[in-house]
Amino acid sequence: MLRPGGVLALWWNQADIRVPWVAAEEDRLAPFTRGFPTTVAELFAPFPVRVATREIAWSRRITVEEHSRNLATHSHFVVMDPAERAQLLGANRTALARLFPDGELDEPYRCGLTVVRPAAAQG
Repeated sequence: MLRPGGVLALWWNQADIRVPWVAAEEDRLAPFTRGFPTTVAELFAPFPVRVATREIAWSRRITVEEHSRNLATHSHFVVMDPAERAQLLGANRTALARLFPDGELDEPYRCGLTVVRPAAAQG
């Protein structure tokens, strides 16, 4: 619930699929992400609201193992059969280990801000 004239501001990080290794990982994992919307703005399309977005790119240096543990916490993997999840994430970890033999990677993100306001009143 928002007060009259209030706005909803949503922030979150999404993997930056403009980076080739991230796009390849996204392709490997896509069949298991259960069709989530690509953008936050898509969620509000059916409603009479105005949506504005901004984006900031950033990254962090972490190990392949840390990246894999983080992926395992995402809801669409948590609800999977444990054996299937272990196999899928293990195969992804193996692919990343080939790409990053030193065991570290730069994990790129796009931090998005979506601001939702009521549509202007029809007069």
